Amino acid sequence: MANSAIGQKYSGTLSEVKQDGLHLVGITPGILSACGGTLDHFRILDKKNNEVPYAKFSKSKDVLNLKTCKILERNSIPNKLTSIVVENSEAAKLDRLLLKIGNSAVAKHYNISGSYDNKKWFGLVYNQQINNLSEEGQTFVDREFLFPLNNYKYIKFDFIDKNSLPLNVILASYFEEGKMDVFPSVKLTGFDYKIEIDKKNKVSVIHVTFKKPQIINGVRFEITGPEMYLREAKLLVNKSREIKRNQEFYQGTLSSFQLNSKGNNYFEFEEIFEKELFIEIANQDNPVLEIKSVEFLQRPVQIVTHIKANENYKIAVDSNYVKPDYDIVNFNLNPEDDMSLAVIENFKEVNLFKRTKDNKFWQSQWFLWASILIGGILIAYFAFGLLKDLEKKN
Repeated sequence: MANSAIGQKYSGTLSEVKQDGLHLVGITPGILSACGGTLDHFRILDKKNNEVPYAKFSKSKDVLNLKTCKILERNSIPNKLTSIVVENSEAAKLDRLLLKIGNSAVAKHYNISGSYDNKKWFGLVYNQQINNLSEEGQTFVDREFLFPLNNYKYIKFDFIDKNSLPLNVILASYFEEGKMDVFPSVKLTGFDYKIEIDKKNKVSVIHVTFKKPQIINGVRFEITGPEMYLREAKLLVNKSREIKRNQEFYQGTLSSFQLNSKGNNYFEFEEIFEKELFIEIANQDNPVLEIKSVEFLQRPVQIVTHIKANENYKIAVDSNYVKPDYDIVNFNLNPEDDMSLAVIENFKEVNLFKRTKDNKFWQSQWFLWASILIGGILIAYFAFGLLKDLEKKN
């Protein structure tokens, strides 16, 4: 591959492994941020600076600690809603279900309710939204739906179909009690937030600022009061648009959700890559919420690569790189393969003008400044000569 040291922005190393073969490598939020939110600019290089192919790891959750639930009913009212009734035959205590859904580009609002007899229903979740329903290299996605802990024998999902066709719900399942999600979300750090109360518009605004842009997939609130509340909230970001050749700035809504004293107040939304965002909570005539903490979460990102034992590998992130095309992405790689882990170490920003043995002299910093100085002298010389000619003519 061609030398790209000048364009390189970040570098690191891969920890040595004890055996040849496929290895799982975690991409931390900091690395993903440095990559600009995409792995297009990410490379693994061997000791000869050749690229080592990798594939983004598809987090299949079809593992042994999942129990499948029977889907009893699928009822659809055209242009209105689709109801999916799932049977919790053992009346296990559940606070989430995992649905396997056929890839879709639509977003859906949904309600969740529970019943002991499949006749009388009790509300669990109201007016939440699910989106980002496609997975590269797969024909389906696994999405977790959270709700208050219960032991209802039947769980019903009502997906609102007002603006789009129904979703294809393939399978429902849950993790057995005591088993943890094999891929828990990553809690993001490196951000500050402040809460402002707008009494005139009867809203609370949480202004969030990250040190660097981050991929964000979810938010969790810890609210200590009042005892009962039900508030509409919106996730907003600053945007701009051009209207009649004038730049207009405004706040765009990315997601809407409902804070509920009976819920867990954890919400997932379509992946965003932002440094600054706002959460607006409608208070109406109620007391403001007492918010103890706000957490932002990122779905874990991992890659799979084939590396050799006791070999040295470098990590490079360069904005000049384009999306790679590797054969390995065409293979189904699952966690059941019991892959070993490798870790990215010493990841840091590099000096863009750092010279390597392959750099030419015209790529060096001193040559750049010398060229600017000589250019300035030549411009001054010709300008002075032009002034003298004008004086002679006058």
